[in-house]
Amino acid sequence: MKKEKSKHLTQDKDTITKKQEKTLGEKILATFSLKKDQEKLGEIMEDVRDGIPFRGTNLWVLILAILIASIGLNINSPAVVIGAMLISPLMGPIIGIGVSLAIHDISLLKKAIANYFLAVGISLATSLLYFSISPIQVAHSEILARTSPTLYDVLIALFGGIAGSIVLASTKKGNVVPGVAIATALMPPICTAGYAIATLNLSYFIGSFYLFIINTVFITVSAFAVARILRFPYKGFPDDGTKSTSKRIVLLIVTLTVIPSIYFGYDIVQQTQFSEKAKTFIKYESHIEGDYLLDQTIDTKTRTIELIYGGKPVTKEQIEVIKNKLPAYSLENTTLEIKQGFASLYEKQQKESGSADQNAQQIKELTVALEKSQSELSQIKENQESQQELSKQVIHEAELLYPEIVAVSFSKQESYTKSGAKQKNIGYILLGKEISNSQKQEIQNWLKVRTGRTDLKTFFEVQKAAVDEKTLSESAPAKSKQ
Repeated sequence: MKKEKSKHLTQDKDTITKKQEKTLGEKILATFSLKKDQEKLGEIMEDVRDGIPFRGTNLWVLILAILIASIGLNINSPAVVIGAMLISPLMGPIIGIGVSLAIHDISLLKKAIANYFLAVGISLATSLLYFSISPIQVAHSEILARTSPTLYDVLIALFGGIAGSIVLASTKKGNVVPGVAIATALMPPICTAGYAIATLNLSYFIGSFYLFIINTVFITVSAFAVARILRFPYKGFPDDGTKSTSKRIVLLIVTLTVIPSIYFGYDIVQQTQFSEKAKTFIKYESHIEGDYLLDQTIDTKTRTIELIYGGKPVTKEQIEVIKNKLPAYSLENTTLEIKQGFASLYEKQQKESGSADQNAQQIKELTVALEKSQSELSQIKENQESQQELSKQVIHEAELLYPEIVAVSFSKQESYTKSGAKQKNIGYILLGKEISNSQKQEIQNWLKVRTGRTDLKTFFEVQKAAVDEKTLSESAPAKSKQ
């Protein structure tokens, strides 16, 4: 009896253990299940249909959101751009396209597509109108960021679209909807496309509108996928041939959308890697005895490294030694340009001579040199006055766009090579506080556009004590010439 009782107890324990294991597995599945929080199908479809049409309230909210986003891009304010994303109703018809494709609702699909094109047209027209009358035509970083879409933008649109579609079908929307609106970022690229039309910049238009298409396609695909995963019932009953055709069309659109972004993404990765290798090369291999490095430029698109030295002339042998070190940094197909930066590069050879003819010739040469120097001094004075006037104009604009800037000055620096003299534009920026490298790059890009000097090299200094702006503006150019 005892043996049988013990046997029964053992079997009961095994049964309880199996039930606990099963319960644990069910709990894990239940944790990730969407069924528990799923909204009733009728209410989901009602939300989808309400978000599609653009008339009345939705239409005015769209126009105002476009204007807000355009202003944010124009004044380079991320906070304003994010605010526009939060109130944008652009996602409605895109979700509608995806859901209608999933349930084969042709009438809903036609309605969603029509309203989508209406929204795109109104968005482009509104942003075009704003940028056509805006006095600020500079492409700031917020605009430039929307002109080069990559594979990462595809992933953002895909994951953002999935999150938006899941939330749409859920009873617990919470604060996810605003996050989805920010992540999918439909407003900035369409506004940037309007800016490109207003400024007649084809490359900006292609890049920004392509980003908008990426977002549209992958939000649509996400809505389609979520609707099928949650088993939304078909409105019609398509045959296998219709289903297969629909899938092929969706797959073709997705493929055509992804391929360019993969190329752009690969190109960005290659440029980033080249930049890092070039910086390492310059750090460890740019030292030349008797010279010091004045400036360096890395062009990732043309794979060019430019080094400008000050001091004695750099010989061909020294240049070859540096060039031969490029392969060690995986920079085999890189063009290295080495230039001199100061006028004190002439090698002087003095020979003792008591010849009167030679002395007369020297006097003549000195007279010619003196006349040339006087002419150059007059030119320098005119240039200084021009630079000071430009500095005054720029500082007034800079105070509005970049409050961190305390003072601005410009000068021209002459560098001499074997082929002759070359002038380079220099900008000096005095900052009230330290700013990031990306902000410095943004200011430098703005100054290049504002001054019309594409070769402008900008130097930044943080104010450590009270500095007289007038003194800085007058003294910086003179110091540069020295």
